[in-house]
Amino acid sequence: MKLLSLLKESYYSKDVVIRDYTEKEYKSETNEYFKNDNTKKVAPNAFESKEQMIDIMKSSKPVKLSDVQFKSLMNSDVSEIIDAEYPSDVLITLSDKYNRDWGSLVNAFSTGRPVPPPIVLRDEDGKLFLLAGNTRLMAAFALLKSIPVKIINYKGKFKI
Repeated sequence: MKLLSLLKESYYSKDVVIRDYTEKEYKSETNEYFKNDNTKKVAPNAFESKEQMIDIMKSSKPVKLSDVQFKSLMNSDVSEIIDAEYPSDVLITLSDKYNRDWGSLVNAFSTGRPVPPPIVLRDEDGKLFLLAGNTRLMAAFALLKSIPVKIINYKGKFKI
């Protein structure tokens, strides 16, 4: 963990360039809650409607999380990347398992092409649950880059 922190402070630790979501992307991200039974069980009644969720996502500002926060992030594989001897191998294996396009993310991060930030729910106890952006997080950490996230406060405690 200490080595990762040192490397992240080095030349290679430039932040991933982020941009806002398009309307189509906002609508797509609502499926990460409304079409995901596990997420709805963990954070019941987090959103009343897709429209409300989009409004909340739009109003959330990107913030940086600490490595400790990322390591404890629920519903994410980023801790496996952090702990891996060969992070890029883990990225490829997990991305392929989830049928996700890791290559375009690595290309975007390497060339500075902006991507939307992952979205994280935070409950009343401060626990963090990844709502959207697992592959973006894994790719960023595999390349020793930091990536801001949008945090949405959940009124309640996660049901885990």
